[in-house]
Amino acid sequence: MSQTAITLAFEQHLADLQMGAQPVIPDEFVLAHVPGLDLTAPINRAAGLPPPAQIVHRQPVDQRGKVNANGVAYSIIMDTRIGDFTFNAMYLVHKASGLVAMVVHKAAEDKLKNQGNSQPGNSLVKSMLMEYLAPPMPPTPRWMPAPGNSTFPPVCSGWMKTFANRPTITTGPPPFWLMALPCVPARA
Repeated sequence: MSQTAITLAFEQHLADLQMGAQPVIPDEFVLAHVPGLDLTAPINRAAGLPPPAQIVHRQPVDQRGKVNANGVAYSIIMDTRIGDFTFNAMYLVHKASGLVAMVVHKAAEDKLKNQGNSQPGNSLVKSMLMEYLAPPMPPTPRWMPAPGNSTFPPVCSGWMKTFANRPTITTGPPPFWLMALPCVPARA
């Protein structure tokens, strides 16, 4: 069993950067071995990185890419030159700010380095998918007609609902709304 969570600090950081039209790019994986990690307990979204003694590997993101309309995957490749360590937690970090964007708690896994003929190493590819969802539709205010209702003067030709050009993290704060009601006079 594993669990994944986007941190509260990154949600706030994302909103702050987007308000300033700045890009947000998590760019580092941090792997850790957290003793006694309970995989059934919810991830503390307010926590940051574990103590330095528990961090076993840091590596820049090797690849990132859009996997669908709402998701971006971040990946690293650890070849047989990297190791030896065991990890049970992965952190996706925005290195410049030091903010943890995403956390994965997982079963312990060994990463082994090639040691000549005595120990063959293993290669691992690890990815984290950060998914964004479109914001839910807001309720119609009482002073506006419900969609399709033409009894409200002036008669409205249609609705235009436009959302700000910003993704909203599924567990984040309320989305930004921009609603416009284009109306034209009724024709007889």
